[in-house]
Amino acid sequence: MIDKDLFEEWLANPVTETVFAALSKLAERSKAKWIESSWAGGLCDPLLLADLRARHETAKDLSEITFEEVMEWTQDEQKP
Repeated sequence: MIDKDLFEEWLANPVTETVFAALSKLAERSKAKWIESSWAGGLCDPLLLADLRARHETAKDLSEITFEEVMEWTQDEQKP
């Protein structure tokens, strides 16, 4: 099990920071792709929107993850 200090240390690692910056860019690219396709391209494909929105939300969630979320999401695995 990890504690909050170790998690904060991991967040401050340059590799982690770089990966999270890449995830943030991926999120914004997914959003921009939808705008380009729908607004500029005139396409209103609900499947494309759902896919791009899911990519955006997942990348955003991962790039902004908190210690508390990690603990919540893994609490079942941490019980003896």
